[in-house]
Amino acid sequence: MELTYFSDSFIGDREQNEDCQLFYPLPFQQPIAVFAVADGMGGLSAGADCARRTAAAFCGELLCILYPEALHQPDKIFYAEELERGAHQAIRQTAERIYRENCGRFYTTGSTLTVAILSEDALTIAALGDSPAYLAREGKAALLAPLHNLAFIQGIAPDAPGYEQAACCLTQCVGTRPAESLKPVVCTYPLSAMRGGRLLLGSDGAFGGLTAERIAQIVQAQPKPQDIIPAMFAQARASGATDNQTLTVVCL
Repeated sequence: MELTYFSDSFIGDREQNEDCQLFYPLPFQQPIAVFAVADGMGGLSAGADCARRTAAAFCGELLCILYPEALHQPDKIFYAEELERGAHQAIRQTAERIYRENCGRFYTTGSTLTVAILSEDALTIAALGDSPAYLAREGKAALLAPLHNLAFIQGIAPDAPGYEQAACCLTQCVGTRPAESLKPVVCTYPLSAMRGGRLLLGSDGAFGGLTAERIAQIVQAQPKPQDIIPAMFAQARASGATDNQTLTVVCL
């Protein structure tokens, strides 16, 4: 499986970049790629540290879940439903691990986590928090997983009054509550329905107050996929975004 993807991150108007993005190809005979983005909270180094720990922990947990079968069956093929179960278990274990680590610290910190797992025939999205994952294809853009913030729950559009304030109120994230109290989103899509599209996976600052319609226009206006990221960053800032901006674009 050959993948073409582009990633970048920008500090924005903050003192430090608290976002973390990670690409991890699982070391199996079957090609499986993991893209993760984590947006830390808690201020400066605390948020940045939590984001790094969260993204790395998920990849480690997923590897530990899948590796025993791959070890005993070198030619093992993980089907979409198996990857979805593995992602659900991994994100819950990650949340519990980071929560327990944070309990011994003198400050409160947390992180969002959105992960895309790509195999040759399916895309699995696992998410806690409000780091969006969009599919842009044929002049349209669609959010692939619900966001865990007040704006999404109340149906406030990105270009509507009050969106910025409501979007800052997270209802779920990694690190602040035990995993048993969380409800991560995990969903799988067939890649056959996504061919030719662009997967956009990033922190909320990369999308700002952009609607799905505006995101689709930005993507469609860039013939070269590497030009999507600077265009998204610029338009998000024009919409009022001041946060860190991190975005990965994967050609499907």
